[in-house]
Amino acid sequence: NRKLLCPFQYFGISDNVDLKNVKWQNGKYSSTELTDAYNKEQRVADIKKRLLLHYPKAKTELKYNSLYELLIAVMLSAQCTDKRVNKITPFFYKKFPDIASLANSTVNDIWEIIKSCSYPNNKAKNLYKMAQVVMREFKGKIPENEKELIRLPGIGRKSANVVMIE
Repeated sequence: NRKLLCPFQYFGISDNVDLKNVKWQNGKYSSTELTDAYNKEQRVADIKKRLLLHYPKAKTELKYNSLYELLIAVMLSAQCTDKRVNKITPFFYKKFPDIASLANSTVNDIWEIIKSCSYPNNKAKNLYKMAQVVMREFKGKIPENEKELIRLPGIGRKSANVVMIE
C-alpha cells in the first residue's frame, strides 16, 4: 500500500481515480483512467481552482494602470525581467499614452524607447502591428478574451492568459 504522490494528487485531480494504473511514460504521467475521468476543460478548471486556492493573491510584478498598459508590459516582459520592463514602461506610456498614439507611431519610435529590453527589434514590430490590428479590427478597443487576444501580433496563449488573469 505504497502511497503514490504525483502532480495529479497535489492538485486534487486524482480524487476519483485509481492511481495504481498511473505510469510515468515519456516525461509525463499517463493513464486511460485519468484521460477518461477528466476532459481538458475539467482538468484546466480543477487546476485553476486549486492554484487560486493556494495562491489567492498572486499578482504580476509588472506595473500598469489600465488594460492597455498591462498588454504593453506583458508583451515587453517576454524573455525580459519585470524589473527591466518596469524601468522602460513609464517612458513608453508617456510617449504612447493610448493605443491610438501607438498605432500612429513608427517602429523606430517604439524601438528607441524599448531598446534596452531583450529582442527590441521584434518587440517594436509586434507592438506596432498589435496597435494597428486593435485600431483596425477592434475599433481601438483591446480585446478581453483569449480567442481575440491571440489574434494580436506578439500575443500567444500564455500572454493572453496573463492579461486575462490580471
